[in-house]
Amino acid sequence: MNPKHLHVLGTQMFAINNWCMEASKGGVDCISVRIRNHHYFRGDDLILVQMSKLHQLCHMDALDKSLISCFCL
Repeated sequence: MNPKHLHVLGTQMFAINNWCMEASKGGVDCISVRIRNHHYFRGDDLILVQMSKLHQLCHMDALDKSLISCFCL
């Protein structure tokens, strides 16, 4: 996120932005999100979300299926 616009972010978006900045410095390219059986009725599982998709979320750009899944959980 552009540092000039950080003041308009909500608390959670600000936290995600800070975490993403630190994670990208550390070379993280994706995160795993745990889902439970009652979310998709296919047993406990993990969804991989790419850091670039989180970037799109922070910029309210095109959303992908994995992000919509995380948002709905």
